Amino acid sequence: MILGCLNGYNSTILAYGQTGSGKTFTMGTGSTVGLSSDQIGLVPRVFDFIFTELEIKRQRNPSSIFGLKVQFLELYGDEIHDLLDMGPVDKITG
Repeated sequence: MILGCLNGYNSTILAYGQTGSGKTFTMGTGSTVGLSSDQIGLVPRVFDFIFTELEIKRQRNPSSIFGLKVQFLELYGDEIHDLLDMGPVDKITG
């Protein structure tokens, strides 16, 4: 899935489940400071893989230019929040 993204395809990772089922732990959206590698969640692992692959591609072709667009959305009830947006939180309902 990640290699597909690096070849121009869109990708989505979705964690769904009831409160307390382990979504935050599995996704690894908390601090990773002091955690062993087997305790780090999916999101930090994916970003590490992406940037490692981009560095390998850059070394193979130093004139390459890469663009990366990321959204990190939280849907809770009927509210959607972009967790990477540092601006004011707006309520989006549909």
